[in-house]
Amino acid sequence: MCRKIVIADDEPITRMNIAEMLEEAGYEVVGQAADGFDAVEICKRNRPDLAMLDVKMPLLDGLNAAKIIISEGYAKALCFLQHTAVRSLLKRQKCWCHELFGQATYGKIHSSSCGNCHT
Repeated sequence: MCRKIVIADDEPITRMNIAEMLEEAGYEVVGQAADGFDAVEICKRNRPDLAMLDVKMPLLDGLNAAKIIISEGYAKALCFLQHTAVRSLLKRQKCWCHELFGQATYGKIHSSSCGNCHT
């Protein structure tokens, strides 16, 4: 079971609420980030079981931060947080999971909003 989690979202209240829910459920939030660069650094230092990344963040977005985190092995798994403003990003003609990470890492990531992904 995953225990160590990093949360990255540019909205402080969102981070706080997610962290509170996870901690109440017995998970350890080992770091929080407001942008993708900080998320990468926190994951590098803490090697979490799960990194939860907002798709749209300043400086380095969650998708590009995820690419670095996965390629460097800084986290065991990823989960994307999304807000309604980024739904169009997830509805591309070709599945963004495959675009960013390729077939080899497809099993490690998945978006239920992506109509092209199949579990």
